[in-house]
Amino acid sequence: MQDRVDHDDAIAQSILRKRRDVTQQDIDNFWASDEEARQEWKSLLGPAADDPELIGTAVQAIEQLKALTGNWRPRRTPMIEAPLTVWWASENDRPELEAKTHRWRACSSGTTELAGVIETDHPGIVRHPALFEDLQTG
Repeated sequence: MQDRVDHDDAIAQSILRKRRDVTQQDIDNFWASDEEARQEWKSLLGPAADDPELIGTAVQAIEQLKALTGNWRPRRTPMIEAPLTVWWASENDRPELEAKTHRWRACSSGTTELAGVIETDHPGIVRHPALFEDLQTG
C-alpha cells in the first residue's frame, strides 16, 4: 500500500479566497532566502524580479500552496502491479536522479527502470524526440 493524499475542497476554497496585502517586509523576507534559491528566482523572473507587485503575487501563491498542501490528509490505496519506465531531465544531478527514481519505485510493486536522461528541462521531456523513439521501439 502506498500513502496518497486527499484534501477537503471546502477548506481549499476558503484558503484560496483569503488574500492579504503583501508588505515590504514580506518581500524582504522572500528575498532573504538562501543565495541559491534567490539566484534561481532572479533567473526565472528576469527583469520582473524588481516588480514588487509580481513578487507580492508570488509570495501569495507560495503561501496558498503551503496552506493547501498542509490541508492534505493521507489515505491508503493499493499499489498497482505495473512496470515503470522513467525519464529525467538533464537539469538534475546524479544523486537527485537516483533519489527521484527511488521515490518512483515506492509507487509500484512492479519494476522501475531509469530509461534515460534527456538534455532538456522537465517540461521538455514529453516533447523530446528521444522519448518518442523509445516508446515506438519499446
